[in-house]
Amino acid sequence: MGTRTGLMRVFWPSDAPLNTSPGILVGFQNSATDLFVVGILHGVEVRRQLGNSAQPGANRDQHRHVENALAVGRLLQNSPHNIHDLLGRCGHTALRALGVVDPKAVPGQSEPQLLTFRIDRATRLPRLDNAEGTSVSAQIIVYDRPRPTRMQYLSLTPIALALDDKIRHPSWDAAFEEEEKERQRKAKLVEKLKLHTVISRPPSQKEAALPMLIEQVNCSWEINALLQQNIGMIGTRMNRSQSVSERVADSANDLWDYVYMALSYVVHMWLWPILGQVFVSILMANRVAAEVVLRVLHWRPAASPDGPALKDMSATAQQIDIRLQQFCYWPIQYLTLRKRRTSWGSITNSHPDYIRFYNSLWLVANDIIMGIAVASYIMDNSEAVADNIDMIFSTWSTDGLRRMIIWLMGSPGGLKLNNELADFLGDLFLWVIDYWAGTPSPHTLP
Repeated sequence: MGTRTGLMRVFWPSDAPLNTSPGILVGFQNSATDLFVVGILHGVEVRRQLGNSAQPGANRDQHRHVENALAVGRLLQNSPHNIHDLLGRCGHTALRALGVVDPKAVPGQSEPQLLTFRIDRATRLPRLDNAEGTSVSAQIIVYDRPRPTRMQYLSLTPIALALDDKIRHPSWDAAFEEEEKERQRKAKLVEKLKLHTVISRPPSQKEAALPMLIEQVNCSWEINALLQQNIGMIGTRMNRSQSVSERVADSANDLWDYVYMALSYVVHMWLWPILGQVFVSILMANRVAAEVVLRVLHWRPAASPDGPALKDMSATAQQIDIRLQQFCYWPIQYLTLRKRRTSWGSITNSHPDYIRFYNSLWLVANDIIMGIAVASYIMDNSEAVADNIDMIFSTWSTDGLRRMIIWLMGSPGGLKLNNELADFLGDLFLWVIDYWAGTPSPHTLP
């Protein structure tokens, strides 16, 4: 074995356990100096001890070793989905045993070809122990695992919330066309600015590996959960015989399981198909009605195909058009969200659809809640609301204007005006205000 020298980059999970027992580091080896730790397996051995295979228990303990379990895929069994999709997203085909942590033996004697780490209990950070004939420095990069169940993930690009399948039609209003041209002009300027860099160089190996490292961070939580779930596959456990009380409890549990299976069969085979067909029929009827209304809102006369449609002339029609488009798009978004359950949560292709779906649902629900609240308040306090609105309009639109005109008819701010002309114009405007307010005017025209 050759000597190791240089700087090694090790990605370490922040939620790594601080057990005092020895453990095995399992993860991805991106290069000779770039390691990514996915999980730590405690209480297992790295590989089968070399020696006389005829020793008692040698064949029985052979399957307790991590490298053999990783080679045959024993640690990745019982996965809810295809594990190769997740590993391929990380840029590898299998996991590897990267090293040991807190071994009982002196570093370099038991497994000299593996890295050895010691956990500092004060700082909770690992420290690399160099074996004889090696001079390696380790740069420890601690990362936080995103939780796929909470739809957390890292990305190098911002999330796109716009509808990708929405077709942009040219607007009849020239203002919108000018705005679109201005947006395209700014986009071209931004692309030109990217070309005017001081130093233009190809990305380094570490920079080129950044997208793969991001995917490994996103997938580490699910892979580590699968490893910890199958850690019992490495060893064997003696099964003791059950007691009488345990057998009685199992029988009772089996009885409830039979009842639950019978009810589930009735619901899934008889009740659910009928309710599903009724719901689909109602949904299709609403979809047909929505399409008819959308056709009416988007209709333009044949004589002027570039003229404004009904949705372009009325704010109410525009809001109806937006809500109906959201209603027609919800089933498509829901089917997309159903597909994400058939794959790993770390695969984040459907996350924008999820956010758009519940964002539109919340906007519609918010409008409905606010509308119901305002309508309920107005209906319960109709007389008070009407009196307040009448008082506000009378104060601001009638009495306020009348007071301002009477002030202007005199000497506003000490200015001398033409008294005859000011009186004539003031009486004229006061008469117009009183006529609009529906009150008898005490002023008469000269």
